[in-house]
Amino acid sequence: MKLSSILTALTTVVSTALAKNIVLTNDDGWASTEIRATYRSLTQAGHNVYLVAPLEQRSGFGGQFVFSYTNTLLHDDQFHFKKAGDPAWGHEPNDDHIWYFNATPAACVGFAFDYLIPTYFSNVSIDLIVSGVNQGLNLDDSMFTISGTIGATYNAIYRGHSAIAFSGSTSNNSFYKDSLNEDSNDPANIYASKVVELTSKVFESQGENERALP
Repeated sequence: MKLSSILTALTTVVSTALAKNIVLTNDDGWASTEIRATYRSLTQAGHNVYLVAPLEQRSGFGGQFVFSYTNTLLHDDQFHFKKAGDPAWGHEPNDDHIWYFNATPAACVGFAFDYLIPTYFSNVSIDLIVSGVNQGLNLDDSMFTISGTIGATYNAIYRGHSAIAFSGSTSNNSFYKDSLNEDSNDPANIYASKVVELTSKVFESQGENERALP
């Protein structure tokens, strides 16, 4: 066997060994550019990603567990992507790993673990919850109780799962169909690459431990 073939085989084995099951959420909405860029990058890195995020902007809700009291939407979302009368939860027609729920980030975490994963994904074991990348820095100490991005993570941790939140300095609030691109210098793509970089370090450090994080 050629050396190049051996190296390719070894790379495949290593990549497969580090491929993990990740729940991805945020507080800026499932259709925001940042979360779609992050989903794409984590998926391209070989991870099995379940995007479960609010229908629209839910910043500032902290860990509040608030969700729709109707089965259908009462108004259009912020980008008019989903319309009044559409289901209060659903997935992209061409990707059943990308879901929205008309709820806060914390409730989206509950929705993922109590409904989606048991119902549609054979109760697969989740290795890590990634929240973000948030549009805004979340640097103040009070953000622990205010930030919906962080609220999603501590609700996941209460459930016994490892979780990590990411925030960035831009606040563009853009629709992925308008702004998602392949430019490596685009902030959303820079953030996404950093998410992959840091989560890879976490998984590499996990070794034989049961949990990705303490």
